[in-house]
Amino acid sequence: MSEADLRKAAVLLLSLPAAQAEMLLERLEPHEIEAVLAEMANVDLPVTDELESVVLEFARLDESLSAARRGQSPRSAHGLPPVS
Repeated sequence: MSEADLRKAAVLLLSLPAAQAEMLLERLEPHEIEAVLAEMANVDLPVTDELESVVLEFARLDESLSAARRGQSPRSAHGLPPVS
């Protein structure tokens, strides 16, 4: 996981209720959990602008993954024509 991704994960997890953050952390490998927790300790709150950006990126990624699970391309899930 890159430093930028660690930062994004830390910001997102800090914005969630503790129970939800814990559920997401449980999906990571032990070394990833350690790295994310260390980054969480380094985040200075509040991070409002950064949080908005991270949440929007996460939502787009989640939408693309959901589309892929339904057998759609990310472009078609957004109503865009396929790339030729």
